[in-house]
Amino acid sequence: MSSPHVAGAAALLRELHPKWSVAEIKSALMNTATDAERGGVPYAVALQRAGRVQVDVAAETSSVVVPGSASFGVKESDRNAVRTFTSELQVRNKGSSSKTFALTSEFRTPGQNDGSITLIHPDTITVGKGKSKSFELRLRVDFRLLPAGFVERDGFLTLTQMSSGGDVLRVPFHILPTVRSAAAASDAEAEDDFRLRNRGLSSTLVDIYQFGVQDGNENLIREARGAPNDPDDWFDIRATGAHVFDEPFGRVLEFAIVTQGLRSVANMMVTLVWIDVDGHGPDYLVQVADLGLVTTGSFDPTGLMVSAVFELTSGNGFLEFFVANPRNTALQTAPIVLEDLNFLGELFGAPMITEDHPTFRYMVETIDLETGAGDTTKNAKFNAIDPAVDADPQFLALPAGARATISVLGSGKGDLLVLYYNNVAGRDQSQVIEVERDDGDDGDD
Repeated sequence: MSSPHVAGAAALLRELHPKWSVAEIKSALMNTATDAERGGVPYAVALQRAGRVQVDVAAETSSVVVPGSASFGVKESDRNAVRTFTSELQVRNKGSSSKTFALTSEFRTPGQNDGSITLIHPDTITVGKGKSKSFELRLRVDFRLLPAGFVERDGFLTLTQMSSGGDVLRVPFHILPTVRSAAAASDAEAEDDFRLRNRGLSSTLVDIYQFGVQDGNENLIREARGAPNDPDDWFDIRATGAHVFDEPFGRVLEFAIVTQGLRSVANMMVTLVWIDVDGHGPDYLVQVADLGLVTTGSFDPTGLMVSAVFELTSGNGFLEFFVANPRNTALQTAPIVLEDLNFLGELFGAPMITEDHPTFRYMVETIDLETGAGDTTKNAKFNAIDPAVDADPQFLALPAGARATISVLGSGKGDLLVLYYNNVAGRDQSQVIEVERDDGDDGDD
């Protein structure tokens, strides 16, 4: 019900100030809002925005800050330790006399004030009657002091008129600063080994797969003429890969999917890996999706993602693993236990992946749940018993400033796909290493 209430409040302000612009009406409501909170703790700016509208206070104000908020968005840094980000703001004095404001700022919660971000702005601003004055809110971020993973910083810049009973204007700010690694192979070609180096500010996990296929950047959403562009790069596949590794509970078969662009969260994308064991069409489906969608048909409230494997003639399957659901990434993995797939095959008469028949073909499909649009790759081949190309180690943590040597294993033809989970989100998160082999087969035996 917030939309009709805010619309009604805006209509009252429009009647009171018919010559104010739309931006000024909007800012008046935002600047005079108060915290929406639970248990005395304000909700995050990303949830409450400017806060709870106070139309009576908005009606009394005779000054506004435009725009009414300072959103800095996602800011990543992999090599520059300290960066400063700027938001341009403007105070507009709609009153009949000059006004001087004192400016103060604070984070929404005390725990956010950990020294990683410094808030910079003027101490005071004086604006003549009917005049405007621009100023900057700057956030200086020391990425070395940020914790790893998802970080959110928010709070309010407050302008208080330096006269009794004057205007008090509040401007919410919000930033998602992320410290990143800058890992890469020094040479994109390898024969027996290749070297990785992390030149970034943070460590990263690295996974290595046998490369599957490359897929081009396509226009996957056909907008109506004149409609705004609807981004599709976050589910537009760029590359695929596969590898296997052994755990005490069995052999894990895991697929890697790299997209053209990054997504803010993963659970709006469903990933499907179609597995054809005998060359007569798909026999199994590996799915990665929101846990709630797989089990109940409704989104999981915590955003948990899971992998699952299904035998296609019966529709029966198993939930397999919880799958990471990081924000702002171009990577997705899809792990299953190979023995679970073969158990389903034996139970329902489907061809199995065994030492006698180790090689299968797979293709990957992604679906955008909001629009129904999707992307599909061509087939790739993989030997789940003796991969044509493999790496040692397959997994490693690469600290900031560290180097590592990766051995190339296998006697077949193929390339390697390397994933760098904490590199700057997007294309820098993956790299194809061309493996130079004079002899060798393609792993189909």
